[in-house]
Amino acid sequence: MLKIYRAPLLLSLLFAGSVTANAATLSTLEPEKKHGKLIKEMLSALVSGHYQKRTINDGFSAELYDTYLDALDAGKSHFLQSDIDTFAHWRLALDDALKQGRLEFGYAAYNRLQAIRLQHLEHNIALLESDYQFNLDDDESLPRNHKERDWLRSDKERQELWRKSIEAELVQKLLAGENLEKAREQLVKRYKNQLKLILQTESRDVFSAYAGITATLFDPHTNYFSPSNSDSFNINMSLSLEGIGAVLQRSDDYIEVVRIVPGGPADKQGELQVGDKIVAIKNPGDQEHTNLVGWRLDDAVNLIRGPKSSIASLQVLPGKAEASGLMKTIDITRDKVKLEDQAAQKQIVDVPVGNANYRVGVIDIPTFYLDFEALRRNDRNYRSTTKDVSRLMGELLNDDGVDGIILDLRGNGGGSLLEATHLSDMFINPGPVVQIRSSNGQIDRTQRSRRPAAYKGPLVVLIDRLSASASEIFAGAIQDYGRGIIVGSQSFGKGTVQTLQPLGKGQLKLTEHKFYRVSGDSTQSRGVVPDINFPSDADPERIGESSNENALPWDRIRAAPYRQFGDLADNLVLLEQNHQRRAAQDPDFTYVVEVAELGRRFGAENELPLSLNLKQRKANLEQRQQLQLNLENQRRTAKGQEPYENYEAYEVAVEETDLETLPLAEKDPLLMEASRIVADMVLLEQNPRRFARQLQKSELNNNLSHQ
Repeated sequence: MLKIYRAPLLLSLLFAGSVTANAATLSTLEPEKKHGKLIKEMLSALVSGHYQKRTINDGFSAELYDTYLDALDAGKSHFLQSDIDTFAHWRLALDDALKQGRLEFGYAAYNRLQAIRLQHLEHNIALLESDYQFNLDDDESLPRNHKERDWLRSDKERQELWRKSIEAELVQKLLAGENLEKAREQLVKRYKNQLKLILQTESRDVFSAYAGITATLFDPHTNYFSPSNSDSFNINMSLSLEGIGAVLQRSDDYIEVVRIVPGGPADKQGELQVGDKIVAIKNPGDQEHTNLVGWRLDDAVNLIRGPKSSIASLQVLPGKAEASGLMKTIDITRDKVKLEDQAAQKQIVDVPVGNANYRVGVIDIPTFYLDFEALRRNDRNYRSTTKDVSRLMGELLNDDGVDGIILDLRGNGGGSLLEATHLSDMFINPGPVVQIRSSNGQIDRTQRSRRPAAYKGPLVVLIDRLSASASEIFAGAIQDYGRGIIVGSQSFGKGTVQTLQPLGKGQLKLTEHKFYRVSGDSTQSRGVVPDINFPSDADPERIGESSNENALPWDRIRAAPYRQFGDLADNLVLLEQNHQRRAAQDPDFTYVVEVAELGRRFGAENELPLSLNLKQRKANLEQRQQLQLNLENQRRTAKGQEPYENYEAYEVAVEETDLETLPLAEKDPLLMEASRIVADMVLLEQNPRRFARQLQKSELNNNLSHQ
């Protein structure tokens, strides 16, 4: 083990010898005259137009003060308590300042942060370029639950935290297979790139940050877009963007994936997941990956975008295994997100029950789409969710002779409200589909089903935590009308509607309406709760509307007049019992349950202090891998298959497996079980007494087998 030198004098010399080089070139940023006018315009639009009527008073001022400082220094690794104290006189004065178009606090805090960040980076570079030897055998740890930490008290405490952060980065790179010398060089390069970004910061960047935080105090979907960000937003909404097909946001210093666009390149490639953090990218022609930690979101997005057919090589820190610190490289071939890639698709699942075989038609609906351009051209062949599902339903019912239908809305983040309404019209009788309450309190019920249901047979709607917005409206209507059974995990809870309002410079995305189900329940924050719950590996503390700061609350209004299709309560009890019995005996379904539980455990560990001991981190990683291997081998043993000797053999097998050749029960146990529930619904409809007897017999046999 190499000794570590932590003498305060050495640190001070390293620090002092390098700071002044860039300190003189760091400009003090000040608001431009147009910014004062723009903040008043934005504030007026928020107060008059937002769904939530907020008063701009001392309470709002205190919330803005706290939120802005927390956002600037999310890791609480830069500001000292003494810095916070110098801003304290602003805490109850920001409401008046905003009304007057004054932005001094926003710029003063930002400038102070930039000066400290410059010192931080110079300090890190000097330390890494010196002969300072980091001790990765000490039993130290880096705190990660920033929200529960106080502001730092001294510069000594701050430099200790900076040193620990460097060690955490080094351990992460060593775990990924780098040698120590190369890891130090890579970190120096990263910090120097971040230095350049600091020196390129402009007044408009500060305004965008301050205005954006002010807007999000109303709710997380309300935001300010600068002119450049407005262009990016419009490109994303038109789906004409050439890129990887992922929606990104900045989380602390990382670029985090918040949504995978259905049918896009990342969705097809299959490895990138919501919650993953993109650490670096290498484009064609680059010699090595460009580190994106600390980058502005728009700059990072511009680098991740690229021409069709080019490869984006991403270094990713998986969100579900963040505590392990082990990154992986994901190569995604860029492409345009085409409408046909997002179109509904069908498959047929055969479900044997005794001597009978039931055929279940599955329609996967990645998004609620409508080709507005073709519609404007009066093209009768325009594509839409409802038209495609109607065609697929006809094929499944008339040509394929299926006994029941599953509509798979997992991962469906919404889309066209009109299409969600039209699709509901195929399954429910005439009546309202959703209630839309505006900021002035008026309730709109014009989104209605207008014809008798085209299909009245057994129906299951499959949802998960990433089913949002229009998906929740559709699933909620099916549930309220008693038309079908909702299966899966609790949905996202996005129950608000935004509009874009042009400003003098840029745009304001403003929440103006809120969705309510016909029962009167809001979909906001709570989402849709399934009738039969399936396991989910999505952590509701990190993913979902309720995890967002300032999310509007769940509430309810008066129910709309509607007539239920039928009462499924009695059937649900029997279906749930049979599901639980079957799931407990199904190795593939049990595997999903246990993997989800393990994922929640790993997620909880991501909040614990991060060990800086390399051996301990390796041991932790190996322990995680062993837990994953144990679960896989339990499944294989239960199915009569040979277990894997070690984790490496398991990884090789996964890499070589062709998913298309796997049976559905192994490839997608949740869809297989949903299909079995549909078969149960058919049996119940045909002969409820016989179904109940079979269930009792199955339970008796199951009890005897365990005695």
